[in-house]
Amino acid sequence: MLPALEYLRREYSRNYESDWDRAFGAFNIAIPGVFALVIWLYAAQTRFLKDGSGPIRLTAERRIIAAQALYAIGATLCAINTHMSIVF
Repeated sequence: MLPALEYLRREYSRNYESDWDRAFGAFNIAIPGVFALVIWLYAAQTRFLKDGSGPIRLTAERRIIAAQALYAIGATLCAINTHMSIVF
């Protein structure tokens, strides 16, 4: 799925120069984080994790969410001003 999105982004950016190119790139990187969170929550819900792994489960969820939030801030800054995103 990700290579197909990258191909679409490249083809679109050749024809049109706009912020949509950045949006496609952000979407292409955000999807694995969303899938990681969904898979982790599914594993915790169906008890694929050991019984004593409560703190590890919560830590992993927090890390995935924090990483996605930081990425979203960086992508938003990139849409506003590229230099701000680089400094971030």
